[in-house]
Amino acid sequence: MKKLITLCTIAAGMFTLSATTQARGIDPGNFRYYHFQCLDSNQVQLWFKISQTYIPNLGAICENDGGRLKVTKVYW
Repeated sequence: MKKLITLCTIAAGMFTLSATTQARGIDPGNFRYYHFQCLDSNQVQLWFKISQTYIPNLGAICENDGGRLKVTKVYW
């Protein structure tokens, strides 16, 4: 249980840092959108969302749905 709490705390910290940093690639002008996926323990997608801005509360929403949030930055 302590490992789970520690893991959730680390994940929340990573999401917070991601929300405060700009999306950067080889060419920042090529950034297009964030692809958020909520995956269950078998890596099956529960839901997804696409947004041009980072949405920090999606991690908590995904956890409430019994999943783990995966965020991908998409570039052209």
